[in-house]
Amino acid sequence: MEGNLFFWFAWMLWLIPTFFMEKENKNRLKYASILMVSMILYPYHFSIMGLEVSVLIAVQLMTAFLYTSKLKLPQQLYIVLTSFMTVLAYCSFQLLSILDPVWLLIDKGVLLSAMLAILSIVLHRTIASQILMMIIGSSVGEILYGYMLHYYNMDIEIGTPAFFDSLLLCIASITALNIAKTFLAKWEQQIYLIEKEKQKL
Repeated sequence: MEGNLFFWFAWMLWLIPTFFMEKENKNRLKYASILMVSMILYPYHFSIMGLEVSVLIAVQLMTAFLYTSKLKLPQQLYIVLTSFMTVLAYCSFQLLSILDPVWLLIDKGVLLSAMLAILSIVLHRTIASQILMMIIGSSVGEILYGYMLHYYNMDIEIGTPAFFDSLLLCIASITALNIAKTFLAKWEQQIYLIEKEKQKL
């Protein structure tokens, strides 16, 4: 059922800052609060110009813009540029899935998540930039895609459960990858220190 993945991954991500991040980390409460507010706002919608829009997609887009505005100008420009590329990729994927669904060999949401994850990993180094680009690009892409369908009298809700499932799956994948990279780096450092100690002996 669409929407179940969103709650599953949201709770899973919420556990990381709540129980696993260090208590001294200033971002701990912020991350946990963002995820909790996301789960609360998820079911609500509002109408604008005949379109049903998710409250969560509007809030997450404004929050992402707010965080981007705090970055340095070159970083802002780069995130805007890469987000625009993500918008084009998102809309192209969604339109192709309508016009030619034969190439969708596996679940559409999984393919979309994989595409967003690959784009964010290739275009950005830090997890914060990756998530910002993904949220802005996919949210604007979803709004543009919904508007295009509305223009051709094929109304759909902007910010469907399937959209949030794909977005959270992508964020969870990137988070897991970054945790794995951090763990491997620490493990490699530990092995290096052990080898150094052995050489001294």
